[in-house]
Amino acid sequence: MGSVDAQSPKIRSPLRLLLGLVDVLVFLGVIGFSAFTLALLFARWHWLLDNATGFESVYLLVSIPLVAAAAIRRMRITVAIAGAIAIYHAMLVVPYYFGSAPEAYTKLKGFRLMSANLQWDSKDPERVYRVIEQEAPDILALQEVTPARLPGLERLRDAYPYWAHYVDNNLLGVALLSKFPIAED
Repeated sequence: MGSVDAQSPKIRSPLRLLLGLVDVLVFLGVIGFSAFTLALLFARWHWLLDNATGFESVYLLVSIPLVAAAAIRRMRITVAIAGAIAIYHAMLVVPYYFGSAPEAYTKLKGFRLMSANLQWDSKDPERVYRVIEQEAPDILALQEVTPARLPGLERLRDAYPYWAHYVDNNLLGVALLSKFPIAED
């Protein structure tokens, strides 16, 4: 009963099973991360992907352990793919921390940005407007802009001549008010 003959399947050790699981997880992580990185290239066509592009430094930090894990497990093709992803994200992130940022960002050096939620159900919407006028940011991003809130924003028109907004009958309206011209691509 205790002997294993040559015809029976080999019994795998728990360590081998664990390493096999690591290999599968690393491979799936690299494939998923590759697909996500490729999707980010099309970010300008969908708002959800565009929101995701703001986390490039996080993606760089995620790709480095994937490269390391693939290298440790000697998965050459997976190392190449994960390495390419890490280099791509590093090229997007590193200039902001070391060296010079893209020219578009250096021109706006010293500008003030403010984000405010107009709180569609607020009993005192004037409070938000007072804070905006007191802080006087150069660029103002607003959330929960409803048709009922638009007339109140008109008082800011002189201070912010450049506007872009999307307001619908739902609670998800947004507005961008700026002292600088807003360019469209």
